[in-house]
Amino acid sequence: MWPPTLTDCECTSPGWCERHRCLKTAHFHRLCRRNETYFQLYERGEGPCLPSPDDVIVPAESGDGDGEEPGLLRKAFNFGKAVVKHVADGCERVDDATYAQRIAVCKDCPSCDLERLVCKEQGCGCCLETKARWRSEDCPRGNWPALDAKREAASASHESQP
Repeated sequence: MWPPTLTDCECTSPGWCERHRCLKTAHFHRLCRRNETYFQLYERGEGPCLPSPDDVIVPAESGDGDGEEPGLLRKAFNFGKAVVKHVADGCERVDDATYAQRIAVCKDCPSCDLERLVCKEQGCGCCLETKARWRSEDCPRGNWPALDAKREAASASHESQP
């Protein structure tokens, strides 16, 4: 396992650390594994990392889509999760027709800020021109589902049959 562990760190890779309940970058993961001072900071809950979604305080959702959009920290966390899913999906994008359909659905949604084309849902807050292009993404309100390669291939084979 790299880097070699010099502390009691149990993490095998950067990302979510169950022990310390936070997201660690590769840099901070390495410090936790190799530097006792950093490890002890994490043990005390003071280490540098991104908080879990449960730790982020956001305004209560109104449920009508007309509420305030998420704060900057929530947006960053949500977008970070989206980037991880997008990379895990091989950075695949949807075709132009699917993109246009997603954007049209968003523009009719009460959670969409039409001037900036930003989703105001607490579980999103993303720039829709970016998020709607990514195959791995879905709408937090369920208005357009994420596409996976298997479903996309099955759909293409059904369309090609007479």
